[in-house]
Amino acid sequence: MSKNRRNSRRSPRSASQRGSGQPNSGQPNSGQPNSGQPNSGQPRSGQPKSGEQGPGRRPRPIGAAGAGPRTGFRASLERASTPVLMRLSALPGWVVPVLMLAVAVTGLFVGGPVGFALLLLVAMFLTWLATLSWPLLSPRTRVLRLLVPAAVLAAAVLQLR
Repeated sequence: MSKNRRNSRRSPRSASQRGSGQPNSGQPNSGQPNSGQPNSGQPRSGQPKSGEQGPGRRPRPIGAAGAGPRTGFRASLERASTPVLMRLSALPGWVVPVLMLAVAVTGLFVGGPVGFALLLLVAMFLTWLATLSWPLLSPRTRVLRLLVPAAVLAAAVLQLR
């Protein structure tokens, strides 16, 4: 008998039973957590409850989403950036990097004030993204997020010579 035939004779399991090792008795899972109803309010087994830190998870940074209303420069920057970020995220994933690369390469080859302006635009975009993602970055990543716009800015200044 082929392997496919053997698998087709097994009783079907629901998605919630596949990983649990429970046989399908044909009866609903009454009395068990998450008995098939969506949003039963109980966490999945093996996952920490809201607010708990699971193994290997980084703690939520201060000022992260859900930590209450934020005020100040950062909050206003995030509010102002939200519509632009929503439009950028609606684009295919390759569009923004390819566009930035095209602007940077054009700025490098054109030279003069136009090259300076194009490279300055790329440096400002990278700085804006680094500013928005700063609280979520590790220290090593923060260094890289500072070095890349600084290198692009240095190339922009060299375009003026």
